[in-house]
This record gives sequence, C-alpha cells and structure tokens, in this order.
Amino acid sequence: MGLKYGPSEQPRLSVDKLYYMGDASGGAKLYAPGWSTPEKVPTLLFIKDTTGYRAFSKLADNPPVYAYTPYDKSNVGEPVTFGLRDEAGGRIELRSAAPYEVQKKEDVGWKTVFEPVAAQVITLLENGTQKEWAWNGEGSRGAGDYRVVINGQFVVNFSITECARREAGGDKLR
Repeated sequence: MGLKYGPSEQPRLSVDKLYYMGDASGGAKLYAPGWSTPEKVPTLLFIKDTTGYRAFSKLADNPPVYAYTPYDKSNVGEPVTFGLRDEAGGRIELRSAAPYEVQKKEDVGWKTVFEPVAAQVITLLENGTQKEWAWNGEGSRGAGDYRVVINGQFVVNFSITECARREAGGDKLR
C-alpha cells in the first residue's frame, strides 16, 4: 500500500487496548490500537520486541483507493475478510458484485485458487465509502501466502497458517 510510519512520542500505552496485527522483522510483533470504521489504516502502530513497546505514527496520507484486510494472518478454516476503501479516488466502477479473485503463491508465481460467481453488474464505489467481502477458504490449498486482487488492480496480501493445538494433558504443541 505504500504507507509510511515514523517514531512517535505516545505518552501512555494501554496494552489491553492493542490488537495483534502480525509479525514484524527480527521476531518483533506488530500491534495497533483499536480503530473505528471507516478508517481501516491505523494512524498509530506499536512494535513489541525485547526492549518493550515502541510507537510509530503514520507519516503519509492513505492512498486515494486501497485494498485492506483487518488481519494479515488467518488460521486454516477461518474466513478472511477484505475490502476496498475509496478515500478520494473519485467514482470507482467495480466490474461485478464480487470483483475479486484469491491467489496463492506457488513456486512458479501466483495461481488463482478462487473466483466467485457473481452478478455481472457494475457496482459503484464513491469517495468516502468502502465495500467488504469475505472468503470462506473455498478452493484454498492449506497454509501459505495468499493475496486478493480486487477489480484486477487493487491487491492485499495475507497468510493462512496451521493452528497449533495442545496435546491433551500437556503443554507440548504439536
């Protein structure tokens, strides 16, 4: 998406109000405070590593139109929600009621694993609005790196992972 963040002087951090967003480089974890709809890109992020939490503020404005997913990782079998937000891109014409395809990264590149069957009607997305869809995993090929391509031009990446389970009567993960 081309978003840029820089160090921030966040005065007080309420850890119970943070939501896990994914892994950052070097084993650090990425968190965002709860943010409200319709803004889907947080203006403040926190990275937690061995030194504690560090805050980062968004430096650049959102792109005029962007694809998003609330979580960059999902477990196998969980639905994946994603959407398209038009901040200031003018009227966008979506080519159908569900103008997306889900692709999985393979050794030879990206392979389409799901394309919904939807009414072939032009759907409009106006400035300041968004449209969301959910994919139930139909056609998925297990854990791996995936992406959704919306209207043939807007892309959002995510991963599907195997859910770790505890063995009965023990703390070992299998």
